[in-house]
Amino acid sequence: TGTFRWDIRTNALDGDTYLDRLFGLPSGATPRSMSEFIELVHADDRARVRAACEQCATAGGNFDEEFRVVWPDGTEHWLSDHGRTYLGDDGRPSYMTGACIDITERRQKEDALVAADRQKDEFLGMLAHELRNPLAPIQYSITALERTAGPEATRPLQMMSRQVRRMTRIVDDLLDVSRVTQGKISLQRAPVDLVAIVSHLVEAMRPTTDARKQRVVATLPPRPVRVSGDPVRLAQVLENLLSNAAKYTEPHGIVEVALEARGSVARIVVRDNGIGIAADVLPRIFDLFVQADTSLDRAEGGLGIGLTLVDRLTRMHGGTVTAHSDGPGLGSEFVVQLPLVEAAATDLAEAVRVEQQTPSRRYLVVDDNEDAAEALGLLLEMSGHIVRIIHTGHLALAAAREFHPDVVLLDVGLPGMDGYEVVRQFRASPDLAQLMIIATTGYGRAEDRARGLAAGFDHHVVKPLDIDQIERLVGGSSTAS
Repeated sequence: TGTFRWDIRTNALDGDTYLDRLFGLPSGATPRSMSEFIELVHADDRARVRAACEQCATAGGNFDEEFRVVWPDGTEHWLSDHGRTYLGDDGRPSYMTGACIDITERRQKEDALVAADRQKDEFLGMLAHELRNPLAPIQYSITALERTAGPEATRPLQMMSRQVRRMTRIVDDLLDVSRVTQGKISLQRAPVDLVAIVSHLVEAMRPTTDARKQRVVATLPPRPVRVSGDPVRLAQVLENLLSNAAKYTEPHGIVEVALEARGSVARIVVRDNGIGIAADVLPRIFDLFVQADTSLDRAEGGLGIGLTLVDRLTRMHGGTVTAHSDGPGLGSEFVVQLPLVEAAATDLAEAVRVEQQTPSRRYLVVDDNEDAAEALGLLLEMSGHIVRIIHTGHLALAAAREFHPDVVLLDVGLPGMDGYEVVRQFRASPDLAQLMIIATTGYGRAEDRARGLAAGFDHHVVKPLDIDQIERLVGGSSTAS
């Protein structure tokens, strides 16, 4: 630690011998004026440090800055400088005393952590991409078989579909928890009816609970219960809680969900009579990678990230979530509370939408994964569409001019010419510029979506694709996802 005294009125600077070392200078060579000191500061930090000094010289106050200095040998070192300004008899700043310490090692460790965190995000994105790619043709093939197979194939196909959805959800949760913990997810708020969300989720999970011979009891009010929130993220919160309740409850068990408006909050209770939570785990149940069941034979498994997402997303909505269990084998209860929004004076009746038959369209599928492309093409053809498939980006424009597609489903990660370059070439061609082009990719981070839209894609869809979602996008009833 080096100490200093700066005479503000004469600009003279005095420091001890330790200050010399912090600047890489020989003994007695410490800067003798504030101007000389500022010249030793790294060029990128100099303006900020000068402004802080001028502020103290004119208005007083404390000096607290971290900055780099360049030693005579050209190496950069980080310093943390803290000074206090003293006033003269005339009430104006007179002098400053302070201390300076070398924080180079600390800053290097911080930079290493930032770099490691960035590498982790890149790894998770790549991992999700690599996992989603094989999931896509499997899901497409299952969906195609469900439309054509006989009754005897129904149960195994449902089982396969459940496992693919489970794997997809694990991948999505893995990416989401990384983004949520770093504040990289923004909520798309709108008035949301929790009754509708819970009803939909309960019906969606019935095939799973029926297969396990579990009973699901839903207690819902007759009127809407509205909160201000992101419907996708709120559904994610409740789906995690409901799926966990079913996952950790034995066959023939009971899963209960109750929703009520209580005062100024909406209260959702998810309760089960399953394996319960040990007392030593309960205080940490919302921590990342903590699992209620750590036994070797746990059939359902999981990464221990779902409840972390539940906690973070609930807090982002201004709510709370709590967990309770009387112990192993005695079930669990999770309570989510969210602030209500006032309902409109009169609820407008929703218009009845007449489902219209999806018109036949021409789809150009560009994907280097031949299995995924063929399975997706088969599924589109079974939906009544006309499909052309190619596997390389450099053939895409020629194929589009020959085939005249209505929609291009373009894989981003093509070898050679990637999807970003292909879409730019489409947009630069007057005869193809207006085509609807949808990015199909295993990369689902917010920055991946932004990059795709900036390159010229109309929409960004994460594999495995949902045909109904594609048709909604093409029909203009949804925005980029």
